[in-house]
Amino acid sequence: MATATEVNELLAALAARPADSVVIEDGRGRRATAADLVAMCARFDRALDQLGVARGVPVAVAVPPGWPSALALFGLLGRVACLPVSPRAGEEEVRFALADAGVVALVAADAPVAAQAAAALGLPVIRLDLSGGVDRIRLDGERPSRGPSPDHGRDAVHDAALLHDAALLLHTSGTTARPKLVGLRSDQLCHVGRTVAAALGLGPEDRGLTVMPLFHIHGIVAGLLAPVLSGGTAVVHPFDPFGYERMLVELRCTWSSAVPSMYQAVLARPSRSSGAVPTLRVLRSSSAPLPERVAAALAVRFERPVVNSYGMTEASHQMATQLPGRGVAGTVGRAVGSELAVLLDGAVSDRADVVGELVVRGPGVIDRYVRAANDDDHHVTGPAGRLGGRWFRTGDLGSLDAAGDVRLLGRLKEIINVAGEKVSPYEVEAVLAAHPDVWSCVVFPMPDGLRGERVAALVVPRAGADPEIEGALRRHAREHLAAHKVPARVIVADELPLGPTGKLQRNRLAALLGFDDA
Repeated sequence: MATATEVNELLAALAARPADSVVIEDGRGRRATAADLVAMCARFDRALDQLGVARGVPVAVAVPPGWPSALALFGLLGRVACLPVSPRAGEEEVRFALADAGVVALVAADAPVAAQAAAALGLPVIRLDLSGGVDRIRLDGERPSRGPSPDHGRDAVHDAALLHDAALLLHTSGTTARPKLVGLRSDQLCHVGRTVAAALGLGPEDRGLTVMPLFHIHGIVAGLLAPVLSGGTAVVHPFDPFGYERMLVELRCTWSSAVPSMYQAVLARPSRSSGAVPTLRVLRSSSAPLPERVAAALAVRFERPVVNSYGMTEASHQMATQLPGRGVAGTVGRAVGSELAVLLDGAVSDRADVVGELVVRGPGVIDRYVRAANDDDHHVTGPAGRLGGRWFRTGDLGSLDAAGDVRLLGRLKEIINVAGEKVSPYEVEAVLAAHPDVWSCVVFPMPDGLRGERVAALVVPRAGADPEIEGALRRHAREHLAAHKVPARVIVADELPLGPTGKLQRNRLAALLGFDDA
């Protein structure tokens, strides 16, 4: 197989498009055509050569969201092993990411914290000048050391071949352990980008509003690559819950993909349009559980289908999805571009309606992590026949029905163990979310000396909710749930604590709230 650095599939896709087709725009009048981006990639290539950055080496990039991050990714993906980091991340977080990936340089624009972190590790900073148009973007800075990357306390060796072949490097969220480093080739990214586009029926006439950050697999593959690979346009803009609906209308967008917390923030604001957005065809949700009530509210608000999708970084994003106008409520649809099965009593099974750990395989799924120490116990071998071969363990508990629709019950490490009784936080959340006074909620484990764990819930109430909502919710839960599933604690908050990509770190909530030793 040709490596990602020998054949840059993204660049090939750009070159295959009509030269004047608009690939990205920012909603503020800036546009880049296929010809613009092909020429820009060539300039990046020459500049990196002049700075002594070898092909296939790990290089981090920290630039502002939206238009700048889209341009930077186009210029770097496939030329180096690109590690996007959030320009808003703290210095310690950035230092960990840079050191863990063994990067040789940082490409930065308006990211002083990331630049400080790179300097602290003795890494050169390559400045990305975005002050001009697409044809005047410049890279300049120090030449990286030609010696080995400094080892800043890494406890394992990288897989050199995988690192060289990678187009994109990303860390997993690390909600329950040290984040793992994932390396994805351009062929894997493009395969899944095309499956996203095919599932949504995207074509050259489509315009996707890309609000997900482009340091996250969801934003990169669904928000950027899917429209590029289908011949359409990515309208890149940092998420703004007040302006989201207006942008859909004014920028004539036909679709958008976001996390549920973003959609909930949009629903919390009054509609600024009269009726449906004329050009909109579909809204897509991924990267976190989409409550059925939120999906229904979105469908009513925008008068368009809402599709729920299931993905993970290790699978290059999407593994399963509903299709526009076709989806079983409470599921994430069926496998697309990959295969899903259930690990039942240690064996890979295709039995319907049994609960177990979901396993996946397909062209977008990694063979191994970049750091060898991360690879323990993440694969399982199926039985002889159709299920034979290697499968990747997702860490998600779920089931498949006879038609192949996937129902998720939660992360295995997030299942709450109450005196031996297993509780899915998703099940409890669905019951609480059905109460008319609840705007949003999250259920999580709280330590208990007698039972091991108890169920706790953090709730954001609606305006005008019952001031005694804690008791009301526990009574509501007792009517619909077994006793061991009823929250022992209900905490009221103004908002849910979300990470930079809109995800909740469920297993850290007890510590964040100060009763992890309860």
